[in-house]
Amino acid sequence: MEGHGYIAPCIVDNLVQGSPAELCGKINVGDFLVNVGEEAVEFLATDEIVDMIVGPVGSDVTLTFEGADGLYEVTLTRTAPPAEDSASVSSGGSGSFSVMSQQSFVQMRRSLVKARKLNQEQSTLIETLQNQLQDSERQTLDLRNQLSSQKDLFETWKAEIGSDMKTLQIERDDLARQLEESEKDLHETGVGGFCFVNSLAR
Repeated sequence: MEGHGYIAPCIVDNLVQGSPAELCGKINVGDFLVNVGEEAVEFLATDEIVDMIVGPVGSDVTLTFEGADGLYEVTLTRTAPPAEDSASVSSGGSGSFSVMSQQSFVQMRRSLVKARKLNQEQSTLIETLQNQLQDSERQTLDLRNQLSSQKDLFETWKAEIGSDMKTLQIERDDLARQLEESEKDLHETGVGGFCFVNSLAR
């Protein structure tokens, strides 16, 4: 937010250690400066905002910020900035806190856009992988069901074949017994006939 004519939200990017802004315990890095006194600063350039904030040491300035929990107001007593912090006043500070520069703001926005895009891509990738995993699980379940059905079918065939084999064995045993009895009857009939023929021949 450097230079006249640049319009962008004023974002707190630093709190000077031991300053009224830090000591009040309300202002956080990343909060938006909305008002200085009763005047909105949304459409003001950084140097204009600095001029409104900076004033006589010991005087009060009321600032309105927007944070994570909404709007809030603080009244700070102006103090002299440390010598090493004088640069923050000219670059968007008040000796108590500094607002983000144009370059930093743009970089932050770009980084935020990239982060959101990356997050969206990762979310899409995760969703795709989850869908693929669900498909794989369904395919695995289908294969298990098919395998179970084939196993049941095999067991049924096995039981039927075993039953048929048992029936065939019984029929075979019956045929063998019938054949044995037939051979026995034939033998007995043949011997008796031979004796009868011999008796006639005498």
